[in-house]
Amino acid sequence: MSKKYLYQILSIISLLTITRLFIGCEESKTIEQKIHVTSDNPQKIGKEGGQIEINISSNISWEITYDSDWVSFPETTRGEGSKIVPVLVAENRELKERSGIITISSSEKKIDVEIIQDPYSLEIKSPSILFTIDELELLKEATKNAGSGSLRIAYSNLISKSNSGLNFIPNPYTGQDALVFLQNIDASASFARDLALSYHLTGNPSYAEKSLSILNVWSTECKTIMYDITASTSMYIARSIFPMVSAFDLLKNTEYNTETINSNVEAWFKSILPQIRDGVFLWEKNDYFNKQEYQNHLVAHMMGVLALGLVLEDESAIEFALDSPENPRDFYELIEGCIFMEGDTPHHREDPNSPSPETGEIYDRYRHKTGPVRGLQYSHLTLSLLTTAARMCDNNGLDMFAYTAPAGENIGLSFQYYSDFYRLMDSCIKTRFYCGETDRIGKAGDDHGLFEIGMRYYPEYNEIKQLVHSGVYNRGTNYSSIHGFYRFYSVPIDSEN
Repeated sequence: MSKKYLYQILSIISLLTITRLFIGCEESKTIEQKIHVTSDNPQKIGKEGGQIEINISSNISWEITYDSDWVSFPETTRGEGSKIVPVLVAENRELKERSGIITISSSEKKIDVEIIQDPYSLEIKSPSILFTIDELELLKEATKNAGSGSLRIAYSNLISKSNSGLNFIPNPYTGQDALVFLQNIDASASFARDLALSYHLTGNPSYAEKSLSILNVWSTECKTIMYDITASTSMYIARSIFPMVSAFDLLKNTEYNTETINSNVEAWFKSILPQIRDGVFLWEKNDYFNKQEYQNHLVAHMMGVLALGLVLEDESAIEFALDSPENPRDFYELIEGCIFMEGDTPHHREDPNSPSPETGEIYDRYRHKTGPVRGLQYSHLTLSLLTTAARMCDNNGLDMFAYTAPAGENIGLSFQYYSDFYRLMDSCIKTRFYCGETDRIGKAGDDHGLFEIGMRYYPEYNEIKQLVHSGVYNRGTNYSSIHGFYRFYSVPIDSEN
């Protein structure tokens, strides 16, 4: 073979080799695995939630995983190639910012996308402790048109009580014993609250003026008093002051609240607030007095601070009560600790042979032994205080009735669990844990009427409805020192009976 042909053959081979290498490079570039997220990271969204989008740029298959139950995917969590993936974010009902991680995994790598959601915030209104303005208008219309049923009876009893209150002469207790304070303020506080509500339902200025007069007398005499410190002091103050706070909340923005009255009442409430708050730390410092870690005193502290925070528009107090690292027993922690789920460990002073707690039971059931035989009474008290705090929150835009703690605790479960005890008037049902308490049911402040509020917020629970409509108690007369006539609270869902 001549050199000429040999050079030609070598040239062709070289050209083919170069071409093959070039094509190989192009093929290599074509099949290079790539995946990117081109949307913002982190993704931020407001408290109301909604839809966000994750923009995946890819030429390979991928899968999405996530670590939060408040995000969901309406379309897919798997795909191949580029895609815009919608993500649904639930409303944030907690008073703290929350974040979650979405992970996009492929054969090449994993990409984490953080989702940050704003915290919920209360929209402080007045009135809002017991009723909002809209609820008062609804209640006014409902009572005006009520027939002869339980709502008419409750309204008539309220007006009758308020008429008696017009002649009431308050006599403030000015000592430092918190229990005596509670015992002495009860009549004044109940009249003040009922008169304030009667004003809204009738428009009669005499009711408003008398209510504010009672508030002014007490605040003038008591605004500098510091009560003796005991384990019960903060609880007594919180529970006894609540109807006064409710009355002022109903009237503070009316024309009858003068600058003098307003100044006196706010000064009084501001002196009370730190004394209730101090109870939180007193109990923590003393290891919850024999490890009573989630009982009614602690719920009363939270409820009292929240009520005063709302009426004084003190955001730091509200935060302390609801969700604060400073408070070892804020509202979220109390729901989780006070409400049992099946199999939870009860208080250490219970009889070790007692049945284990069932879902919805309340920590204070241990008072069946230590009361003694007052487990239902104290469980009802804790439920009442939790409900009162939740209602204040709901009236200001935070639905704590809907809140479910990480292990499933929810206020509605307790209403559901205890309804049958109060309908059947039998303490030996279910696990028989409360046997021996039948004669006390409903007679020690554990009013059947609390379940009127339960029905308002949990109409899906037939157990609550059955109790309310059972006839076992008089809906028109059932009354408590904290809430007044319970019948008014169920009006939005039951205005006929």
